[in-house]
Amino acid sequence: MGLAALSRTVFLGVSIGLGLAFLIKKLVERPRNSRKQLIPAMTFLVTVAIVFSPWVIRNTLVFGKPIIGSSLTGYNIFRMNFIITDDTFSPHYVGAREAYPALMNLIKTSNLTGLENEAQMQSVYMKAGLQIIEQYPVRYLVLSLYRFMPLWFDLSVNEAYDSRYYLADYIAIVQQIFLLLGVLFGVSRGFGKNWPFILSLVLGCGAYMAIDSQMRYLVDLMPAVVILSALGVSNVVSFFNDPKPQVN
Repeated sequence: MGLAALSRTVFLGVSIGLGLAFLIKKLVERPRNSRKQLIPAMTFLVTVAIVFSPWVIRNTLVFGKPIIGSSLTGYNIFRMNFIITDDTFSPHYVGAREAYPALMNLIKTSNLTGLENEAQMQSVYMKAGLQIIEQYPVRYLVLSLYRFMPLWFDLSVNEAYDSRYYLADYIAIVQQIFLLLGVLFGVSRGFGKNWPFILSLVLGCGAYMAIDSQMRYLVDLMPAVVILSALGVSNVVSFFNDPKPQVN
């Protein structure tokens, strides 16, 4: 998970969420040797932190300040959410052409010298994006929930880049529908030992929906999607063969 976080920042949040969930689970169970039971969860969290730490150390040395994730996070938060300030706000994916005027206006109204590094530009974009979200929290929530559609089905992404839908796009949408139905069946009848996969998927989707989402981003979470979908298919087959509830 630490190596995965070095590749995709979203896995840092997923890893921390899983580690804390394991920790809370053991605390709630409160066995006699509770301290020993906490060791695996603590080891998991510490190991992820150690593996991920070179990236944070490197950024601190290069930029003079730590950047935990991607230096594009602030840019994406501003670009994908500035539309909530529009009087005619309508949730959709924001393409580069639509975002360009807003980005140029932000740069013109900021005290920039043109010599800023990635960390400094990250701070400019992040500050501006968070100010917009703070002013329009309800609209931001609506837009974040809407981003479930681009994440799973690429809805409005092609339009944002003036691209038409091809046969492969429609096939992918149909595939995603079946995968989503499989996940829902898997979750509804197979929580049990599979809760880490469910939590990973929820945390990962939530992180992308909060900032930026396209269907290709779901590739990062596809192991959990496939496992839960397979469980869902198994549950459906078991239900028709034996209507009694299946516990997995």
